[in-house]
Amino acid sequence: MNLNLVYLFQAAGILAPSMSAGAIGYISAQVVPLILLAPADIGLVQFKYMYTLGKRTFPFIAIGSTVVQGCLAYWERRRSVLSSNLYIISGTCSALIVIYILMFMKNTNSTLLSMNPDKVLRSTDATETFRKLLNKWSMKSLFRSVLLCTSALASFAGTFLF
Repeated sequence: MNLNLVYLFQAAGILAPSMSAGAIGYISAQVVPLILLAPADIGLVQFKYMYTLGKRTFPFIAIGSTVVQGCLAYWERRRSVLSSNLYIISGTCSALIVIYILMFMKNTNSTLLSMNPDKVLRSTDATETFRKLLNKWSMKSLFRSVLLCTSALASFAGTFLF
């Protein structure tokens, strides 16, 4: 096995989940509270745009990270079983992001994406519902960041500690 390829995969295996965890954590902890400060109709449009951008990028990063971790686990099996197992844990945490979204966030996502900005602007009940759903979405999204942090830490440990 070419060591340069292993080093490249190790760097990607650490950086991809680390950067994704930071981005998702930032969105959940900083961007969503700012969206909640905006008028509800504008906040809804901003959320939909933010969601669309995230949907275009984060699944591919999670899948790529899972593939990278799987390759590292396979390559490292002979050298260090513990290191290989840490890569398996890292890849599993990256893959769990997609499953978590489908199982626990899909209803909230669907409801938020189906809301009409004009209705949210005119109805106080719709505005209140939007704000509650966005808070709920933010908390659920924060857990995705925790999964990716776990993935990054496991990959880091597999690369440098064992």
